Amino acid sequence: MRVRAEDVCLMMQHVFNAAIALLKDSQPLSDEVSLVQTARLAALQRSLEDVVTIYKAYEEDQQQRFRS
Repeated sequence: MRVRAEDVCLMMQHVFNAAIALLKDSQPLSDEVSLVQTARLAALQRSLEDVVTIYKAYEEDQQQRFRS
């Protein structure tokens, strides 16, 4: 079975979107949760969103190249 890079990237995008949704829908952090953990969760969410943004830009670039 041959796997294309685009297929892997698309699957990663779905995984990252699911992780982002879980982070956004998670319960509000209690006072017991440390600021470090809160910062790490926020950084993880930003990183996941960045990967999705990069993939979307890559996908648009590939579509423009295909049209040219």
